[in-house]
Amino acid sequence: MADRGEIAATTTKKEIMKTIVDLFTLSTAKDGNGNFLLPKEVRAELTGSALHIIQDSFAQGHVLRNEKGEVVMFQTYEGQGNKHAEMDHSSINDPVAYQKSVTASVVYLSITNYGGSAQDIITFLDKVVFPLSKEVQQSGVAPGFEKPKKNNWFEL
Repeated sequence: MADRGEIAATTTKKEIMKTIVDLFTLSTAKDGNGNFLLPKEVRAELTGSALHIIQDSFAQGHVLRNEKGEVVMFQTYEGQGNKHAEMDHSSINDPVAYQKSVTASVVYLSITNYGGSAQDIITFLDKVVFPLSKEVQQSGVAPGFEKPKKNNWFEL
């Protein structure tokens, strides 16, 4: 989820949260008469984008978490091997994280659909989706997620 390696977790968290809050703000924006500013289809796509980010954050290939669910490391794509994709597409790999992603999605949709504010989203993201561990590390590739090393000089 990090843009590149060696970024402070607080910076990555702030950027991710800003993106989700912007998506929320656009998808819930109304005019002075209480009518949505954007068509339903566009609002649905914005909401889907926010949900995608939230759900991906519970996949270990994107965010490494400790047993409490706190963020230990925001992973980068660059430098990761095939394990990233494996973790992205199976609830069997981590059923607890899968359930947390479903619950977080329901909470996000509840805030969105029942008149919650951007501040509600910020608090939810900060406390529930992206709490940082005391042992949080800068962004990178976690052990076990690296690309395999080449065995022969002719492998590029």
